[in-house]
Amino acid sequence: KSFTVPATHNNNMIFKHYYNANIDNAFDARIKHSGRIELYGFPFKVGKWTLNKVSVKQGRPSSYTINFVGNLVSLKDKLKNYELKDLNLSAYNHNYSPANVKTGLTSSLFGGAVVYNLFVKKQLYYRSGSENINTATLANIAYTGGSNTGVNWDLLKPSIQLIKIIEAIENDFNITFSRDFFGTAQFQKLYLWANNSTSLANSNEVRIDFTNIGTIGSNGGTLDLVEDTFTAGGKRIYGLMQIVPSAGYETVPYKIERKINGNPSNSYSDLTGTTETYYTINRNSDDKHSWYVTANDEFKFTSRLTIEFNYESYNGVASFPEQTVSGQFNISMNFPKLKLIDFLNGLFKMFKLVVIADDYDNIYIDTFNNYYAQGGVYNITKYVKTDSLEVSRGNLLNEINFSFKEPKTLLNTQFKINTGQGYGDEATLLTDDGTPSGTPLEGDSLGIEVPFEQIIYERLIDLNGNAPTNIMYGGIFNDKIEPVSPDVHIFYNINTAIGSKTIGFIDDLGVRTQLSGNINTPSHSVDFVLPDYNLTFGIEKNEWNNIASEKTLYQNYYKNYIESIFNIKRRSFSYKAILPLRILLKLELNDVLNIKNNYYRIDNYNLNLLTREVTLNLINSFDSVLGAMTTTVTNLYADSAEQVQSVYINNLGNPLFDVDGVAWLSLTYEGNNIYYSFLENTTGLDRTVNTTITNTETLEVVEILVTQYA
Repeated sequence: KSFTVPATHNNNMIFKHYYNANIDNAFDARIKHSGRIELYGFPFKVGKWTLNKVSVKQGRPSSYTINFVGNLVSLKDKLKNYELKDLNLSAYNHNYSPANVKTGLTSSLFGGAVVYNLFVKKQLYYRSGSENINTATLANIAYTGGSNTGVNWDLLKPSIQLIKIIEAIENDFNITFSRDFFGTAQFQKLYLWANNSTSLANSNEVRIDFTNIGTIGSNGGTLDLVEDTFTAGGKRIYGLMQIVPSAGYETVPYKIERKINGNPSNSYSDLTGTTETYYTINRNSDDKHSWYVTANDEFKFTSRLTIEFNYESYNGVASFPEQTVSGQFNISMNFPKLKLIDFLNGLFKMFKLVVIADDYDNIYIDTFNNYYAQGGVYNITKYVKTDSLEVSRGNLLNEINFSFKEPKTLLNTQFKINTGQGYGDEATLLTDDGTPSGTPLEGDSLGIEVPFEQIIYERLIDLNGNAPTNIMYGGIFNDKIEPVSPDVHIFYNINTAIGSKTIGFIDDLGVRTQLSGNINTPSHSVDFVLPDYNLTFGIEKNEWNNIASEKTLYQNYYKNYIESIFNIKRRSFSYKAILPLRILLKLELNDVLNIKNNYYRIDNYNLNLLTREVTLNLINSFDSVLGAMTTTVTNLYADSAEQVQSVYINNLGNPLFDVDGVAWLSLTYEGNNIYYSFLENTTGLDRTVNTTITNTETLEVVEILVTQYA
């Protein structure tokens, strides 16, 4: 926003008489400055601002015009160009072994933070009886299919809870996100698949550690022992990097890659034993060269860098001590390429989140609907100038597009060919007569694209009798059954009983075991039975039971906003008012204004800091209940495991809980989130209880029926 502030003594000191260009050490108007706007000594807005201009009258400044932005800009400043791969998630790195993969596939690792799913870069099918097929591109996974049938352990890569990524951003950048949305059950159940290559196997990487310069001096370039980089000395040279495996590691395959300024340049793959690789190094003294060694398994090695001139006899050599490529799966290293700010923006768009930062690096995050429900009501009738009023139609939309990234996997690519849009996308053209051939409405377009890719899963059918199995997988390959690397994929994980149609699991020794308990199953919906939350904008049939749920991202998060735009009673009103400080200092964009018993939402407002006159641009409010205790959840379902689920309730206040005396369920709360803690259900029977939540301040009551399956 642009604000005009008076040329007070205090402001003149801040701006250092900027209007006088002859003053040394003047105010720097080229950059953003942190600060706040005060009204009569009371804090009004906190953020960053730049000076735009100074108004001078009779040789003296009369006012300053500043461009002011809220603190959310500091989030972008903090995260800069850091990517998902830069997050410290080392607490969730784990030994990449058949035992851990099996545990992660059937249950979880780190208390549910990490799971494995059947995301596989070759085609799977199920035929019980006898069909012993397991090739590089095709596998029968039925346990009864033959001696080689099943899923090879090293085809799988893990997924991590989204909330753990949020926590890592908080820890790494000293930020605190509110749990208004991030604390809800539907968000806590989301996972992100850790995959960033078309390779079928896991890989780990170490940067070669430069520990001494040897005979590499300034004549041949500079070896930085802190940054582990080499910089050319202005002449044409080339480098030789030698890798010598330690005893016992001579047969471990590895890859070596040279990066320039952190960007991949060239690499050599499928190496074993002692190797020496060649690199041309240009004379640009700004280019910093570094080398990385990658391996799928644990690999110990020593290294040596040789620098030689193209046309001179000079060369320099530096040898480096033993390093180890860990056999662990490094979660962060396997994330797809995506900037952290773009990842967060994707979540903000996906769930239509309102994001508000304060001056202490605390960031409020909640859905648009919940944010609006939390607003207050102010009667400003006596402060409004009613002698003049402007009423207009307001802006409409004529085209709406919600989309995910372009699909790379076979089933979604074919889906887009068949339907004209990718799975989960939604698009519509709005016309005056409601038909595609009609005249588009006068208005703007709304385009929402998130940086995540949808994958269509496949629930396998037993081809011996065509009965459905309880196995659903994601095929990560194209129409040529070649592995692909999709963009960031987010999904719900549902731990599902395998049932009688079991599958084989093949370890590193080729030993095949039977999986017959539960298996982690990827899903676009939070639950197969009651899909109250779906990760699609458009209504799609899910792959598990072919049911189409209307509880889409659009329905849950965008519908109220879009429909209010097209309400036939919608008008835009422009009022002018001089509001008292007690209202002005508290006024938020989710507040409702009462003017002559008509209720309005704030579209935007402009404040003249010199006169305190406010221009209010308002739209009439269609809320049936303002400030009430409400929730969209009336039924809560849980499987038999011990777990915690959460329910968001608007205006919860100081609650009192009643769980009808049962011992297997307890309730606690934080903010507006209620946490339902379930004990494991070992009774063999489903159990239900009606929970009652009472706001002791308003005596409002919400009831939620809870069911825990056997």
